[in-house]
Amino acid sequence: MIAAVPGDQMLNLAGFDLSGLDLSKVVLWRANLTGANLTGASLYHASLCNANLSGANLTGANLNHANLSNADLTEAHAGGANLNQANLSNANLTGAYLYDSKITEASFIGANLYRSNLGYANLTSSDLTNVNLCDANLVNANLGDADMRGADLQGADLRSADLTKTNLANANLARADLGYARLVETDLSGASLRDANVGNAIISDPNLTGAIMPDGTIHS
Repeated sequence: MIAAVPGDQMLNLAGFDLSGLDLSKVVLWRANLTGANLTGASLYHASLCNANLSGANLTGANLNHANLSNADLTEAHAGGANLNQANLSNANLTGAYLYDSKITEASFIGANLYRSNLGYANLTSSDLTNVNLCDANLVNANLGDADMRGADLQGADLRSADLTKTNLANANLARADLGYARLVETDLSGASLRDANVGNAIISDPNLTGAIMPDGTIHS
């Protein structure tokens, strides 16, 4: 049984092989899991707030309802992981690999997803307000009904992404690639699309009030 270490001590599990283990509801506050192998592990409802998971392998792990607030997931590998309803607020996910992951109804408030790979990920109904997604890979990602107000998506790759009913009000999509993206009832009011590629995008009933269009003009 792994549990939190009391006081100011920090549990050091750096590089440990924890693959396939059932760590449901485990408490690992501030734990050092740098480079740990958690492939296929169950961390359902686990508390990993302030933990260091940089470079950890979370491929196929179950992190459903896990608390990863303020955690460091820099360059972590979580392809195919289940992060549904996880708390990732203020987490550092710079360069994280979340390809084909399930991340529905998750909270990313204040998180850093710079250059992260979220290709084919399901982010339906997640909270991504004011999140840094600059240069992120969101190819074929499902962002339907997601709250992305004020998100920074400069240079992001959103080709073929589903942005149906996504709230992108005041988001920065400058230089983003939206080729073949689905923009149905998408709220783009006040958003910046300067120099963005919207070629072949499926656009239907969007809210473009006050949006800066690719050519720099402001939509009335």
